[in-house]
Amino acid sequence: LIDVPYHYSKESLRYLTGQIKNIYTDIISKIGRKPGNSKFEEAISLSNEFRKWAVKVNNIRKTLTDYPPYFNALSYILPFHVFPGTKKAVTLYKYMYRELKEHLDRQQYENRDKSKRSKKILWLHLKPYYKSEIFEILKKENCFVAFEEISHVYWPELDPSKPFESLAKKMLSHFLVGNINNRTKLILDLAREYKIDGAILFSHWGCRQSNGGARIIKDRLKELDIPTLVIDGDCVDQNNSSHGQIKTRIQGFLEILNS
Repeated sequence: LIDVPYHYSKESLRYLTGQIKNIYTDIISKIGRKPGNSKFEEAISLSNEFRKWAVKVNNIRKTLTDYPPYFNALSYILPFHVFPGTKKAVTLYKYMYRELKEHLDRQQYENRDKSKRSKKILWLHLKPYYKSEIFEILKKENCFVAFEEISHVYWPELDPSKPFESLAKKMLSHFLVGNINNRTKLILDLAREYKIDGAILFSHWGCRQSNGGARIIKDRLKELDIPTLVIDGDCVDQNNSSHGQIKTRIQGFLEILNS
């Protein structure tokens, strides 16, 4: 169990660093290994490489007017948040950047009619991880998810020579840690950077740290004249989500967006 402090400060960084180091020491003593940070340094170096390609992917997404078929960055939550310190995650995002770059080059070559520009959606929190009509409806109505907050690179480059402190910095840098203003500031910045037309917050009933700020987020986006749809549902169990109600609300939201 890791106790992450509410505020980012020198004291909280020192406190969290100590916890991570103690966990590391406890684990290696139980499995009978000698202390050594070489694997830690390798993982953090790979994490920095992953971060570099993830930033490049996010930057190129700012200029895309659509995505290749079947691209949905919400499906990459596992490599983005669990596997950054692995070679496979680096390879995945390196290829992702190349594919999106080729797609952007085709868009610019075709010089598509700007009057038919798709509406850009900012997706907040997670998506339903089962078959859902949401994205089909968006595509049919000439809308697409331009970006999602879980793909934002929120942490600074890490120091391989200070693995415990680096991990603590990364944890304390997350926009869901601390005051709700940390999250709303990020969302407003993303809305401007990606030229967002509307936002959808999928409010998974079990994630209280996310859906507790839904009304505040909606009000802040309203200041930028960006309409926001809050969908109450379940990310993993479709029996806890009302498909008919969700479909009706999305259609109503898109009417507002297109008006």
